[in-house]
Amino acid sequence: MFIYTAKIYVGAQEVQNNTSDDLEQLFIWMLTQVQGKTGDYHGHIINNSTNEIIRNFRKCHDE
Repeated sequence: MFIYTAKIYVGAQEVQNNTSDDLEQLFIWMLTQVQGKTGDYHGHIINNSTNEIIRNFRKCHDE
């Protein structure tokens, strides 16, 4: 079982997820998945053992 799970949402709907033991790799993965896309993208990375949110992100709207 991996240590972390990353989830990406558009609004309230989960659109992608990924798991890894590497926190930084997951954060980079999240950012690259929404690059060039428009919409209310946001997400978080949780520790699978504690269910604690370790890191959050929100994509700013491109104008």
